Amino acid sequence: KNISTDSDIEGLIAFDYYNKGDKALAKRMFKEILSKNPDDVMSSINLTRIYIKEFDFMGAGKTLNNLVKANPEAKKDPRVAVYGILMFLFK
Repeated sequence: KNISTDSDIEGLIAFDYYNKGDKALAKRMFKEILSKNPDDVMSSINLTRIYIKEFDFMGAGKTLNNLVKANPEAKKDPRVAVYGILMFLFK
């Protein structure tokens, strides 16, 4: 109901690929979304979750730090704030 941008739709498609097992394609899609919209909170969080599931904490931290660099207000978002330790440890 709240889908408002192309990146939201692309993110849903990428997440669907991830859930179907094509993790590499999902990561590429999220990276492409973020290259066009680096301030996209939801895509950043979804890519971060993928990295965490793969134990790639450096990738997760860098994704979140790139988000905050592009969108400083995102740091206050509770969905992002829970990953504060990753942002601190993996810049």
